[in-house]
Amino acid sequence: MPEEDRTMTHKLRQTDLDAAWAKKDEETHISYKDHVAVDAESKLIIGHVVTPASAADCKQLAEVVPKGTEEVYDDSGYTGADIDVALREKCSDVEHFTTKKGQRNKLLRRRSMPIQEKK
Repeated sequence: MPEEDRTMTHKLRQTDLDAAWAKKDEETHISYKDHVAVDAESKLIIGHVVTPASAADCKQLAEVVPKGTEEVYDDSGYTGADIDVALREKCSDVEHFTTKKGQRNKLLRRRSMPIQEKK
């Protein structure tokens, strides 16, 4: 929000200053992301972090996963060497699995669709 608009209280009432802009496909949104950890057996939420939409997914994995977690399954938004380091600092014996992502005009093979990549 421009500085001159911050003095106009009527505009402040209509603006969420904590949210951020993010672009997905060709659409731009001002919103949030909810990063959620779910227990595989009970299907209950065991952890979550809410961030502005512009925040990188990869920085949130270690925040969401509770201490003592043995297995983590995630998508390709949560990859990188620094993520594994942060995750192992919190959960030393964790096994980290990441699903592969399909590419434009190149679908995943049926045998590649389940969790494929172990880190």
